[in-house]
Amino acid sequence: MKPGYHLPYCPNFRSPLSGITGNWGYRISAGHEQNQRWSDSNAPALNSQRIGGMAEYQLPNQGQIRAEAGLSRANPYNSFVTDISTTADHISQAHSLLSFERNGLLLRGWWNSQSFKTPSSDIFPPLTPLFAVTDKTGQTAGTGSFNTYDVETRYQFNPLAPLKLTLGTNFRHIVASWNILDTRTIENRLGLYTQGSWLLLPSLEVNTGVRYDLDSFHEPTLSPRGSVIYHVHPNHMIRFSGSVAYRPPTTFEVGQHSIITVTLPGLPPSSSVTLGSSSVNPEKVVSYEAGYQGWWWEHRLRTRVTGFFNQIRDLIIFRNPTNNPFNPAIPINANSADMYGGEVGVEVLMTSWLSGFANYAYQGSMQRSGGVTERGFPHHKVNAGLRVTWESFKGEALYHHVGMASYPLAEPFTNLAPFFPPGTNLPQQGVPAYHLLNLRLGYVLWRQQTGDTMREAELALSVFNALNDTHREHPLGDLLGTRVMGWLTVKL
Repeated sequence: MKPGYHLPYCPNFRSPLSGITGNWGYRISAGHEQNQRWSDSNAPALNSQRIGGMAEYQLPNQGQIRAEAGLSRANPYNSFVTDISTTADHISQAHSLLSFERNGLLLRGWWNSQSFKTPSSDIFPPLTPLFAVTDKTGQTAGTGSFNTYDVETRYQFNPLAPLKLTLGTNFRHIVASWNILDTRTIENRLGLYTQGSWLLLPSLEVNTGVRYDLDSFHEPTLSPRGSVIYHVHPNHMIRFSGSVAYRPPTTFEVGQHSIITVTLPGLPPSSSVTLGSSSVNPEKVVSYEAGYQGWWWEHRLRTRVTGFFNQIRDLIIFRNPTNNPFNPAIPINANSADMYGGEVGVEVLMTSWLSGFANYAYQGSMQRSGGVTERGFPHHKVNAGLRVTWESFKGEALYHHVGMASYPLAEPFTNLAPFFPPGTNLPQQGVPAYHLLNLRLGYVLWRQQTGDTMREAELALSVFNALNDTHREHPLGDLLGTRVMGWLTVKL
């Protein structure tokens, strides 16, 4: 075994059960997943269980009634990474859905719930004696729950042969409770939308739409969008599109109440408050995109080229708008940025048992930060892969190259750097480029076809980072090496 290879105990098990009886269909699934930490193979990073079920009834005229529900838990989940800390959380999730669809009409309602417990937030070591973030009672641990309730209606019809219209509305009710919020926060969102698809010519299609949103925390917004698709040949088409979209302030940005305490050597602790606010505008993005897609070799080869340009305005950040340290930091609209880039890709079916793909993506930005920390990201990404299905064997090899990225240090690091002990190693702002090769080989132990139902059991072995290119994907993230995992999947 090569030095640095990481072979933790990583059991993973999935067992779905499904079938069709007359007009009824059902699916029940359960799963367990466990992974150890990169930094300590004896400590779990993820230990999760989940169970879910779905039932549906087929109605005449392609109608359907569907119900589903599921539960999952992860204890622990390690971890969320911020610009100054990491966390290990205990998370529970639940969801349910009920829908009716027939003759172009969709009625759907669903509920999502997430509750979590954060025993502690691990501030990066050099900051620990100098910097602390707590709730309004001085606690670093956290507990919270988020519940969302959604109702949606949609109706599709064809007033004219070449024209298809969609009318719809959706309502979302959000209830958030978290000790880092000032109080229990309730938000309501109502959206109305319409969309039309018009086939002007056999080779020319126009899509337009508009959405009107009302929110508890800000003024209504209007979001138009449109696209033109032109088939220069039955196997080749080009597309142009544009849209306007808004991101309303989150529950965290509206209701936060946290305390930052700085303790400098020889001085008493000094505290400042961060308060959420609803008096900010939604973030706005204006997007433009152009693309080409072509099919070749009797539809066994597909090529794609896409380019985009996004204008992002009114980015929401937390900032003390005054020079008085006794005033709280609040969310304000400060940043703006222009993002641009593109992607080229190819997918090919070489034989009935061998397929592959390759693509390259580039992203750049022109940020107008106004003195605020910029967001880091890699500019270049390359992906390629081969997939094999040969009798009872299934194989996959996926390669990823991610270019270097720069993540400017958060302000606590730069402001408190003079007070760090001599020789302190700060997080690197740059994350070097890395190569990632993931391999998977599976063998179907048993397979049985009954009508439309396929039952099988598969045993698989996967290798993450087979090249053992040890790397970090974020300055505060773990050092990732090679990991070998086994899978047993049973479908009944």
